[in-house]
Amino acid sequence: MGVDIKLFIEIDYSADDPAFCNAGNIRSLANGEFFVKRNYDLFLLLVGGNQVHENGYSAPRGLPSVVSEVVYYRYYHIVDEKGYGDGALDNVSASRWLLPIVSEESAQQWVKLGLSHFAPESYNAFGRRKRRRVSCADWKNASWLSANDLICFFNHLPVGILTRNADFSGIVSAATELAQSFGSERVRAVFWFDNELPSRSAPS
Repeated sequence: MGVDIKLFIEIDYSADDPAFCNAGNIRSLANGEFFVKRNYDLFLLLVGGNQVHENGYSAPRGLPSVVSEVVYYRYYHIVDEKGYGDGALDNVSASRWLLPIVSEESAQQWVKLGLSHFAPESYNAFGRRKRRRVSCADWKNASWLSANDLICFFNHLPVGILTRNADFSGIVSAATELAQSFGSERVRAVFWFDNELPSRSAPS
């Protein structure tokens, strides 16, 4: 079993300062992750396994504190809390966002083992707390890159990686064009992996 990336492009459509501070204004460019061909050389560089330029970012940064709805429900499971009475007001089904609902016991165990963390609490329109969410225990090395970070990272990638990753090149091109319209501070790539990355580069 290998390791695959879960990568999303997010856009902040507001004029708020700073950007990405209001979840209601943040949208994912797609209703799911983009496909990036498995390439451990690229993946290790994305999480800071090696340095590709002098002004490299410190990675992994973790999941941003405020994210789009798509990223939020792709990253976090719904926890089936015992005795929770407002489930009908959550207005979200587990199947819509791909991750199954997990038991309260499983969520607590994942957190205790350091595999997961609970999402910040959120509230419904009546001011009552929604059911808790817990990060998937399989997700590793969550991080994000601003549009400028992503472009700089891409421009300093070794040629061998670039020639094997037309899909990643396309994602960077999309982020570049979006940044020209919305501003580089309002476009970012958010990503994580579905397993532990190898400690050193492996055949891709």
